[in-house]
Amino acid sequence: MYIATFRNANDFLAHAEDSLLEREVANSLILGIAKRLASQPDFYASKPYLATVEDGDDLLLAALMTPPFNLILANTDLDYTDALNILIDNLIDHQWSIPGVGAPASLAADFAHLWQEQTDAPYHIRTHERIFVLHTVNPPQPVPGKLRLATRADLPTLQTWVDGFFKEAHVAGDHEDHTEYTVHGVSQGDFYVWALPDGQIVSLAGKTRPVVSVISIGPVYTPPKFRGKGYASNLVAALSQHLLDNGWKACSLFTDLANPVSNRIYLRIGYDPVIDFDQYRFE
Repeated sequence: MYIATFRNANDFLAHAEDSLLEREVANSLILGIAKRLASQPDFYASKPYLATVEDGDDLLLAALMTPPFNLILANTDLDYTDALNILIDNLIDHQWSIPGVGAPASLAADFAHLWQEQTDAPYHIRTHERIFVLHTVNPPQPVPGKLRLATRADLPTLQTWVDGFFKEAHVAGDHEDHTEYTVHGVSQGDFYVWALPDGQIVSLAGKTRPVVSVISIGPVYTPPKFRGKGYASNLVAALSQHLLDNGWKACSLFTDLANPVSNRIYLRIGYDPVIDFDQYRFE
C-alpha cells in the first residue's frame, strides 16, 4: 500500500479516473473538480493537493483539495482505515493546512476523527448533504415564466444572489471571489434563470462539473421574497430536461438535509437519493 501525489490533475486522473467512474454520480464532485483543473489549471488561485492511496494496481482512496476549500475524499474500498492513516501522514509531513473535509458520510467522520487524533484539531459537522441523480424529469406544476440563459445584463442581480447562496451554504469566500465566480459562470454559459413574462428574473440555477455521462446542477438559489411559488422547481426541472436533451445521460445535485423543502422539491421532479455526503470543519 502506498501514496502517490501529483503535480497536475491529468496525472491524478490517469491514476484515479477509471476507478472513480465506476460510481460516477457518487464521485461526481471530486471527478468534476479534477476535470476542471485538468482543462483550466489556473481556475483556482491556490496550488491543489492531489493524491491517491493504492494497493498494487487497486485504487483505495482519492483526495483532492483546492485551498481554501475543504479536502474532498472518495473511497473505492470499504476497508480504508490504513489508507486514511497513510493519507493523513502525508498531509502532516508536507504541512498542508486542512480547513475541513467533505466525503461520503462514514468516510468523512472517520477522517475527522483520525485527523483530530493526529493534530489535536477540534472539528464539528458543518452540513449533512445528500447526492441525488435524475434520469427522467417529472414536470412540476407549471408557473408563469420560462428558462433562459443568463446574460451580462443579469450580473448585478446574480452577484447578489450568489453571495446569498454561499452565505446560506456556509461556503468559504468573500464578495470578490463570488463576483469573479458569477462573471465566469455567465461568460461560460453555465448560469440559467427563471424569467417571468414581464422579464423579471426570480430564480437562479447553474450547470457545473461535467464528467462523462453525468453533469451536476448548482448553485440553485431563489431570493426569499420569491420562495414558495414554484419557481425553483420549474427552473431545475427545465434545466435538467435541457441537459438531458443535449446528450447527458443523467443530472446530479447536492442538497442540504437541513432543508427539507428543497429535498422534497427535487424528489418530486425525479431526483433519487444516491449517497449521503458530510462536510466537517476543523478549528
